[in-house]
Formats: sequence, C-alpha cells, structure tokens
Amino acid sequence: MNPVTAAIAAGAERLEVALGPGVAERLGALVDELLRWNRRINLVAPCTAAEAVERHVLDSLAVLRLLDLPEVRALATDWWDVGAGSGFPGLALALARPELGLTLVEPIGKKVAWLREAGARFGLERLTVRQARAEALGGETRPGALSRATFAPEHWARLAEGLVPPGGPIVVMMGAGAPDEVTTRAWRSDRLALPESGATRINVIVRADAATPA
Repeated sequence: MNPVTAAIAAGAERLEVALGPGVAERLGALVDELLRWNRRINLVAPCTAAEAVERHVLDSLAVLRLLDLPEVRALATDWWDVGAGSGFPGLALALARPELGLTLVEPIGKKVAWLREAGARFGLERLTVRQARAEALGGETRPGALSRATFAPEHWARLAEGLVPPGGPIVVMMGAGAPDEVTTRAWRSDRLALPESGATRINVIVRADAATPA
C-alpha cells in the first residue's frame, strides 16, 4: 500500500467511516489524477498529495458520518453536489459509496471537463455532471442536496430549499465558525476534528421547509 492510500485508509478509520475493499486505492488514484490535472488547469490551491488527502478526500468522506445514517438513507440516496468544483465531495462520495446517485453541478467549463473525465476514468455509473449554475436548474429537484466551500452556509441552506422536495435533506458543511442561523435548524449534526490537522468541521443536515415550493 503506497503512502497516499495508507493515509486515506488510516484517516477514514479515525473518522469511523467504513471503506470497502479497494476503495482507499481508488481514492488514492483520484488524488494522483487531481494533482496531474492541477498542474494544467488549477483545480485546487497548490498542495502535496498528503495535503490533498486531508483537505479534500478526508474532509469529503467525513460527511458520510451523516449520509450513512439509516434515517438519512431513508430520505435520500440521490444527491445534488452544487458548485462541485474540483469534485469534492462528489467524486470522493461516488467512489466510497457507488450505490449513491450524485449529480455534480458546476458552471466552469474546465472543471466540468475534469469532472467528466474523472467520472469516466473511474467508471462512476451513477454520477452525472451538469454544466450549470444552481440558479439555472429551474426547480428541478433531487431527494437531497449538498455543497462544500462554494456558498456561505446560510445562503446555501436557503438556496437548496428549491432543489429538494419538502422535507428533503440539505447538507451544510462548515468549519468552526458555523452560523447560528444554520445550526439552530439542524435536524442531524456532527462535529469532528480532521485526523492530521485537528481542524474542526461541523456538518449538519437541515430539512427543507415544507412550506417552500420544491
């Protein structure tokens, strides 16, 4: 097992996120591809493979502590990832949980090209990539919606109301300064520390307001 794969496997274990056979290796290959593409089109801030594991892969996998809950699975196994950017969390989740449907929404063409190439490279059959802004989805819905590092948390919680059905789960991924406007609405919440840096992450699920049109 190479160092990147080993770091992913160890980090997932510390986060108490189960990975199936071969998943850590596939996530390690995703890191390799990300860094190769990053030299050409600047998908993420410059980083080493070890930094990419913590900043992107493990930070993404941590949300499975919520998505794997039976009560969450009962609501959604098909998700939007809005502002998908470099593919985190969407690509990482698709590799770790291939049974999930994921629609990655990203407006920037070069990032869309990367997302499509990665989806094909790893044979992610339930992953779809859409070149669009969230505001242009025209009321189209999925059972659940998530986003990472694209919108202010309170803005995302409001925007996503129109992307899921009434009562649908909206995942908000935040750091230590999580706003009360979001945390007080939490239906499920999870506070954790990333394995190497110890950085605080607060991930919550809010439910779409039943009074808000889907």
